[in-house]
Amino acid sequence: MSQISITSKYDYSRKSLLNPFYVIFIISFFFSGASAFGWNWGLRLQNVSAITHAGASDLTDMQSNRAVFSLSTPMGNQASFRSSLSVSYLNTFNLPNIPPTLPNPYLTLDVLQFSFQGFIPVDKLGVFDWTLGRVSQEDLTGWVFNALVDGAELGWRQGSMHVALKGFYTGLVEAQDSQIMLSTNDYLDQLNYYSLGGPLLFQSGPQRVLGIFDYDIAQFFERQNLSLEVIGQYDTRTLNPVQTSYFSLELSGPIEPFSYRAYSTANLLSGPQGNSWSLMSGFHIAWNFTDPQWELFTEGLYTKGLTSGVGDGFVPITLLGPSSVLTSLSLWNIAEGALGVTLHPLFRFTGGAKISSLFQTGNSSQNSSNASRNGNYQPYVSYLDPANTQPYLGSQAELFASWTPTSEWSFSLTLAGFLPSHTAFLDTNIIWLSALSASLKF
Repeated sequence: MSQISITSKYDYSRKSLLNPFYVIFIISFFFSGASAFGWNWGLRLQNVSAITHAGASDLTDMQSNRAVFSLSTPMGNQASFRSSLSVSYLNTFNLPNIPPTLPNPYLTLDVLQFSFQGFIPVDKLGVFDWTLGRVSQEDLTGWVFNALVDGAELGWRQGSMHVALKGFYTGLVEAQDSQIMLSTNDYLDQLNYYSLGGPLLFQSGPQRVLGIFDYDIAQFFERQNLSLEVIGQYDTRTLNPVQTSYFSLELSGPIEPFSYRAYSTANLLSGPQGNSWSLMSGFHIAWNFTDPQWELFTEGLYTKGLTSGVGDGFVPITLLGPSSVLTSLSLWNIAEGALGVTLHPLFRFTGGAKISSLFQTGNSSQNSSNASRNGNYQPYVSYLDPANTQPYLGSQAELFASWTPTSEWSFSLTLAGFLPSHTAFLDTNIIWLSALSASLKF
C-alpha cells in the first residue's frame, strides 16, 4: 500500500546523515530478497514549516522538506521486517543574522528504522516477543528518554502481565541525529562535530549503553493498570563520565467519568561532583463528555533536586522539556500546571486550547553555572535571568485545530505563545511559535 502525505511540525532536533553500515545493508536487503516476500511500502512527503519570534526583534524561520520511504514485509507467520529511509532538505533564516552551525541549506540521508521483530508462543508459558535492530525507543513516562537506538529486546507475556528486558547502544546513530544530550561532554561532541564548518560524514553520536527492565500488568485492581520501569545508563567515556539511573512507577485507568494517568520517577546521577538524587512526578486527568463529544483535561509536572551541594536537578537522557514554545527549557527543577479542552464538533473538525503556567522549583536558574555543576548539560534559555530566584517563570497558551474533509485530505494548525515573567526574564516580549500542516494519502 502506498501513502503520500505533506505535513508540518516544529521539531528542531531532527537533523541527520547515514551510517555507511546501514546504507550497504539496507540496500542489499531491499533488493536481493524482494521477490521472496510480500512487500508493503509507503511514501510520505513532509514540508516542515516553523516560525518563532522571541525578544523584541529575534525571528527564526525554518523550512524543511523530507521524503520518507518505508518498507516492511512478513517473514513467516511469527516475524516481520520494518524499515524506513528519509531524505531531507533544510533551510533556516534568522533575524538578526546568526551564522548557522549547519550548512544552510543542506541535504541529509537517514535511517529511521531497520528492525526485525516477532513472537514465539510456548504452551502454558505464554508468549515470548522479540525485536532486533534500530528502533525509536521511549521510556515509561515519556520524559526521560526518546531517541533512536540500536539493540535488542526480549519480552514475555502471560495473561495480563508483560515483562521485558532491553539493551541498547547509542553510538551507532549519526551525531546529527542523536538526541542524547545528558552531559556537557555530549554537548562538546556535537559542538566538535560542527566546528570544522560542516558535517563530517559518518561521525557517530555520544556512546552510551542502556539497560531497561519493564513490568506491566493490566487491570490488576478494578480496571487499573500498573507499570514499573528501571533504566540504567552507562557512559563509556573515561574522562568525567556521567552515569544515571531511573526508577519509574505509573498508575492509569478509568474512574468514571474520568480517566487518569499518574507517574513518578526517581533519578540517581553520578557525576564529577558525586552522587545526587532528584524526583519527577506528573499526572493527566481527563473528563470525557459524549453529547456533544468533548474532553476537559488538566495535567501537572513537578521536578526537584533532593541532594544539596552538587547543583542537582532532574536530568533526562535526551533533551525534553515542558514548553513547546520555549524549547530550550529543560526538566531541571521545573513545575507546570495546565488546563485544556478538546472539542470534536461536526464536519470532521477537531479543535482545542491549553493554558499552562511554568515555575522554577529551585533557588538557581537554569542559566546559572550551578545548573551544570555535576557534569550534566543544561541548554541556555533565551533572556532567562541567570540570577533569578523567583518561582514563577511565565504562562503559555496554545490553540490547535484539525480538519479532515475527506479520507484523503487533512489539515491542522497550531498557534502558541509564551508570556515571560517580568521578574524572571530580561526581555518580557511574548515568544510566539506557529506551525501549519496539510496531508494527502492515497
